[in-house]
Amino acid sequence: MNHRIHEIADDCWKDTFHFGPDGPETYTEFDYEKFAGLIVRECAEISKNYAGGSMPLSIALAIKKHFGVKE
Repeated sequence: MNHRIHEIADDCWKDTFHFGPDGPETYTEFDYEKFAGLIVRECAEISKNYAGGSMPLSIALAIKKHFGVKE
């Protein structure tokens, strides 16, 4: 995978706090939904850069709509 995928993935780790029997605990988990959304958004942006006229915006919106990603 290229470097950009790793950069996006790095932004998707989050700390979660949980109160267990021994008190507060912290664990780190990967937010797959955020990762997918960031990938889709970036693909939509790329589509705007590689086509002319009004078509790139339509393609970008179609990609986002297909994957259920909002602005």
